[in-house]
Amino acid sequence: MSAATTTAGNGARPSKTLRGRRNGRPPWDPSAAYRPKNALEKQAMQSHAFRQKVQTANGATICNTTSDKVGRLPLKDLLTSDKFCVPIFQRRYCWTPLQWQTLLDDIQATLESQHQHSLGRLTCTNNIGKTNPKSNITNTNNTLTGVQMIPEGRSCILDGQQRFTTVTILLAAIRDLLPENDNDNLKLIHSINSLIFTDVIQLRAWCHKPDSQLQEGMELDFSRLVPTYCDRYSYYTAVLPKSDKTQAALVELESASSSITNNSWHRPLQAKNYFLSQLQSASTQRLQSIVHALLNNCNMLYFPVDIHQGHQDGTEDLMVIYERLAIRDATYCAPNRVGEFQTMDGADMIRNLLLGSMDTPANALDFYKTYWLPLEQQKQQRQDDDDASNDTNETSSSIGNLIQSFLEQQSRRKDGKNDDDDAKKTDGAAEDEEETPSSNVKKGIIGGQIYADFQAWFAARLHESKSSTNQDQDGRDANQNHLVRTVGEELLQFSQESHGA
Repeated sequence: MSAATTTAGNGARPSKTLRGRRNGRPPWDPSAAYRPKNALEKQAMQSHAFRQKVQTANGATICNTTSDKVGRLPLKDLLTSDKFCVPIFQRRYCWTPLQWQTLLDDIQATLESQHQHSLGRLTCTNNIGKTNPKSNITNTNNTLTGVQMIPEGRSCILDGQQRFTTVTILLAAIRDLLPENDNDNLKLIHSINSLIFTDVIQLRAWCHKPDSQLQEGMELDFSRLVPTYCDRYSYYTAVLPKSDKTQAALVELESASSSITNNSWHRPLQAKNYFLSQLQSASTQRLQSIVHALLNNCNMLYFPVDIHQGHQDGTEDLMVIYERLAIRDATYCAPNRVGEFQTMDGADMIRNLLLGSMDTPANALDFYKTYWLPLEQQKQQRQDDDDASNDTNETSSSIGNLIQSFLEQQSRRKDGKNDDDDAKKTDGAAEDEEETPSSNVKKGIIGGQIYADFQAWFAARLHESKSSTNQDQDGRDANQNHLVRTVGEELLQFSQESHGA
């Protein structure tokens, strides 16, 4: 990762920036892989508001901060620095045993060396609490900036959520392994709860309240971290102290799934179970040492992004920042070891594109719950039925393959061919996808060709829709919202039909 640099001018407070280029090279833009075939397609690409925001963003700077808190923080300080959330345009928790074991090995290695170990960067919004002037934030494209999605009083994580989430789950696993038979352990258990939760008294009250019940998508205000929508149920089940509530949640998850162990839908709970199995034979002293090493010997570069300065160059648009950081990190700054990260998938970027095309948080959440979430659930259920391996990001990649087939169908229809044309050829290609890299996964390139193809197709659809009507801005916003929902409905229907549902 390139270093954050400090700049100042016109007497303003020095600001730190995350640069968008290295050695003079700009981040690779997925849309560059697609070359418009004619002037109409070029106009279509330019007419897509979200794409336009990314392409016209500040070429030298991805995001800025004026915070004096920027720097490397040991996890004991980072975990108590703020309350965090993961927005729905972020990908879900997707680490696997490879990353879990790498993290555990790295932590235990510091027990011997006592050297500091970096867990990368935590890029998040600079939480300014109730003074956050969200109502003053304007957006010339009338699309979401992501700022509107942040719960009041929380910092929104843009980069680093996989590590941050894993750390809290590991702490919860160690807490549950510590015997409650002496004062030292009880103090450590209390300390861990104070890191995972912001209000231990409120936590205890919730656990003892008779009508408290975990539900999908719910936000627990006393949780240090509120994960993205679909991870909340599994995450809370993993990190809440053992109680009748968590036991009931486990029973419900087991009844709704063929196997939690092999079901990536419950990845946070998988991580908890993995750490429990790896550490169950460790002595109490060893567990205490691991906690000490994790909190004191491991650090992250804390970079709280400004979102309240009124800039219109993409440096305060969270959805633009998220995409550009993903492009930058995959192109130039990926960790050296595969055990330290999970590559972003084309489906993740497509989800961000569709959500970023909506005009309000309510419309974005409605689209997610009505179309994208059922799409993920359908693909996950089919993978469960096929006993899919959990060593890769299966749900995202399988949705990517589905979208690739969907785009091929759309292309055939545009060319006046029947859906059954070249069916054998398409089926053969689908079979080969399991043995060769999919078009949505390209080494060193975020999103791959499928993201570029989908952008071009979606922009063309949007251009056609705009060309057929003469509307004011409000009408165009409603038209774009309608198109996004139509695309979601078409994808969902295609998924059902392609599997005989």
